[in-house]
Parts: sequence; structure tokens; C-alpha cells
Amino acid sequence: MPSIADERKAAEDAKAVLSSLKPSTPRFKAQINILRVACLAATNATSPQLLSQMALVHTRDAAVNALKEVSHEWSKGTLTKEVIFGAKDAVEAWLKALAEA
Repeated sequence: MPSIADERKAAEDAKAVLSSLKPSTPRFKAQINILRVACLAATNATSPQLLSQMALVHTRDAAVNALKEVSHEWSKGTLTKEVIFGAKDAVEAWLKALAEA
């Protein structure tokens, strides 16, 4: 399980990738790997948690789903601003929840 610091770093890196994305951005392996690392960090951190951390678990899940949607739509060439903005919002919420953890 990653530390909160490692998880926060992965989220910050994903945020940086999302901030640079536009629907027309070419897909580069390095950017996809950053999104995958963030997904793995959030997924691995959601193993058995205390009931008091359920909000963080739900926020992580939302970030994972949003990042996966970006990757999927990007690979199909159908990435939209709405998908990008949704992922940005999900990652921002994840970072906020981590700061409060």
C-alpha cells in the first residue's frame, strides 16, 4: 500500500498531465504511464480501511474511474473537454481528501 505522500505525488503528477491535455493532444506513453501510476496508487490505497475513511475511499474510486475514462477516450481518439474537466475535478477532490486524511 502506498504512503499518503506517494499517493499525493501520483495525484499531483496526474493533475499536471490533465492540465496539459486538450482533446487534440497526441497520446504519449509517458503521459499514459503517469495516469496509470495514479490509478494504481489510488486503487492500492483503497484496501481495507476504517469506516471513518470511507469518504476518501469513494473519492479515490471516483478519481480512478475518471482517469480510466480519460485513458480510454484518449486511446479511441474521442477525448472531450468534458471528460478532461471531469477528471481534473475528480483528481482535485482526491487531493483535497488526501490533505484532510
